[in-house]
Amino acid sequence: MVGSGASGVHFALTALQRGHRVTMLDVGYPKPHLPAPDTAFLSLPDALEDPAAWFLGSSGQHVVYPGNVASYYGHPPSKEYVFRNVPFAPTHAVDMAPLFTYARGGFAEAWTGGCYAFSPTDLASAPIGYADLAPHYQEVARRVGIGGVEDDLAPFIPFDADYLQPLALDAHSAHLMA
Repeated sequence: MVGSGASGVHFALTALQRGHRVTMLDVGYPKPHLPAPDTAFLSLPDALEDPAAWFLGSSGQHVVYPGNVASYYGHPPSKEYVFRNVPFAPTHAVDMAPLFTYARGGFAEAWTGGCYAFSPTDLASAPIGYADLAPHYQEVARRVGIGGVEDDLAPFIPFDADYLQPLALDAHSAHLMA
C-alpha cells in the first residue's frame, strides 16, 4: 500500500514491474482553502483578518531563524498540513531528521515534484557511489517528468537526465523573476 504522491507512484510502478501487487491509497490531510483566492498577493495584508498568522504562523513558528539549529526548509503556514503528523504513527530518529507527510499528494504539495540527485562529492564516503545511483535518478526523472535546464548549479547538482523543457512562468513568477 502506497500513497499517490510522486514517490508513491514511482514505488508502485517499480513494484508492479517486479511482479508485486500494489494497492494505492491517497488519504490524508487535505489542502486548506485559500482565504481570499481572488485577492492579489500585495493586497492580502488588507484582505486577511490576521495576515501575520497567515504568513508567519499563529506564533511565528514558520519563521526560519539563522543559527545552527534552524530548519533548512521554511514553509508558509498554508503548507502546515503537509508536515502535520498523525498520532498513530510516532517517529523517533537518531542522527537524522526524517520528514514524513500525511498530506494528500505527498511532499509535492510543499516542494513540487523534484528529483535532486546526490553528487559524486556528496557520496564520496558512502558505501554506494553516484555511478550506482545515476540510472535510478534518471529513471525517476523520466517517470515523474521533471523539467529543467542546465544552469550555474550544474557543478553542484548533477544534470544528467532527460529533463523536460520548463513550463512557461505564470504572471506572478515572471514578475518576481524580472
